[in-house]
Parts: sequence; C-alpha cells; structure tokens
Amino acid sequence: MVDMEDKSNEDQMAADKERRERLEAKNQERFEALNEEANNGATSFKKNLYIIEFLTLQILFIFVSGFVF
Repeated sequence: MVDMEDKSNEDQMAADKERRERLEAKNQERFEALNEEANNGATSFKKNLYIIEFLTLQILFIFVSGFVF
C-alpha cells in the first residue's frame, strides 16, 4: 500500500515537473517575443527621431536662407 502511494507521489511530482518546465519554456518564448518587439519599437523610434531631426534642419535652412537671400 505504501509503495503504491510512493509511486503515485512520484508520478505526480514528475507530472508537476514536466508541466513546470513547459510553462517556463512558454514564458521564455513570450519574453523573447516581447523583447524583440520592444527592440523593433526602439529602432522604429530612432528612425522617426532622425527623420524629424532632418525635417527640422530642412525647415531651419529654408527659414534662414529666406533672410540671407
């Protein structure tokens, strides 16, 4: 009887360990996907910032050249 309970407990522990490993793997995948998405967003933000900076310089150049010429 005790051997049956020990076997049952071991089976339950093995199932719990397997489920925990699957959850950890799934969470790791989600984390990596979110991290990649955040990095893409940061890259996109930098590109937008450079575009805004370029356009600002163009407007400034046009404004200053209007006074000079």
